[in-house]
Amino acid sequence: MILLPITSAVTLALMSQTPAIVELPGRDIRIEHLANVATGGDRVIGRIPEGQLEVEFDEATARRLIRNRIPHASFELSFEGQVRLTVNGETAHDGFCFAAAKAIPAGTAISHSVVTPVECSADVIDPGLGFDRLSERPVARAPIEAGAFLGTVQPTTDRGIARGQQAILVTGGDGVAIERTVTTMQHGDPDGRVFVRTQDSAVFVVPTNRLQTQEEAQ
Repeated sequence: MILLPITSAVTLALMSQTPAIVELPGRDIRIEHLANVATGGDRVIGRIPEGQLEVEFDEATARRLIRNRIPHASFELSFEGQVRLTVNGETAHDGFCFAAAKAIPAGTAISHSVVTPVECSADVIDPGLGFDRLSERPVARAPIEAGAFLGTVQPTTDRGIARGQQAILVTGGDGVAIERTVTTMQHGDPDGRVFVRTQDSAVFVVPTNRLQTQEEAQ
């Protein structure tokens, strides 16, 4: 009989754990889906991307996502080990989606001036939609016709942003789209970068076009 070291036995036990299953009513992931908290449980901490029906977190990832939204609040995770968040395919198309408000030439940034909000549906996203990693923003890789469905694309801002402006920073990570409330520490030009401060006082630089003002986010 082979005796495994204690550390190996613990690792195997964790790997064999069946993750807790949480079925979401839509793609939005709220604090209450992962933890018990006195207030703020309805805050959205992420979103399962289009084309994906589930995402799995460990405890450390869940704590990090929750801390992004409620940095100073006490909470207790409602699961141990792993959790799998799933969305029913019939209700997966919720929230805000966008369509091209007019014809969009190839190479154009997908900003609020070229899209219009529409109801989310099972329509196929236009293949011309792409993402430019250098400027970190969605763009038209090929011409997009007016009315084309663009899914849950995050439009960029068309203008600069003032110092002291509260905004929503949309990033990707851990398999979800993550929104964080930040405050700008300087003026930012549309194609520039700007220092921002998070609610837990972290400071870093982000592209201005990744920020949405409260009005644009509504």
